[in-house]
Amino acid sequence: AHVWNNAALHISQMGVDDVAGSYVKYIGAGMMLCGGIIGAIKLIPVIWTSIKKVINARNSATEEKNALGVIALMLSVILIFVAGFIISGSFLVAIIGGILSLLLALLFVIVSARLAGTIGCSNAPVSGMTIASLVIMTLAFVSMGWTNQNYSEILLLFGVFIVTAISVGGGYMQTQKVNYMIGGSNREMMKYYMIAGIVGVFTVVGTTVILAPQLQVTGSNPPFGLPQANLIA
Repeated sequence: AHVWNNAALHISQMGVDDVAGSYVKYIGAGMMLCGGIIGAIKLIPVIWTSIKKVINARNSATEEKNALGVIALMLSVILIFVAGFIISGSFLVAIIGGILSLLLALLFVIVSARLAGTIGCSNAPVSGMTIASLVIMTLAFVSMGWTNQNYSEILLLFGVFIVTAISVGGGYMQTQKVNYMIGGSNREMMKYYMIAGIVGVFTVVGTTVILAPQLQVTGSNPPFGLPQANLIA
């Protein structure tokens, strides 16, 4: 039952599930949102320093050329625009969502990679950076009047692109840090990391496709308890 702001029902009359589902869940989501925004603001000096270091970075004559990384970056840029257009059917949505997601991914991937080098990838605030990105994307969508459920699904598509970039960026930098310490080959590390990423995508997407019929809502209650999905909804 929906009991949010129901003046006829006191909190003392609610069960544990009603209190948790109608109040505590949203209080927790608000705390995560505020934490993500505050974390993003506090990371502004780190972002600025990281961008300056990236701009000033130069490859030495003996360093391996990162041709594979450049190709992967170009393909990802093309794919995010193509996927946004195919799903939304709107060139404007694809352009605005694609540009925003690319800019946010660029900023937070730099932060994630830098934090992996300083404190380790496991301590990077991925959830906070993702929530901050989704807030910015949501504000852009709302300002354009894109508020129905179809646009919410498109928004989550761009959000998945951003969080994947943040996570993979930090994880890859962690492996490169170890690779540098043991004197390994950057090219070999990148090649196998990309293979692992592709296998992971097919595994996760394939599992989701198999479970999709069981995830359909048939009535008031879904077959599986999906607290995060329900919260996002």
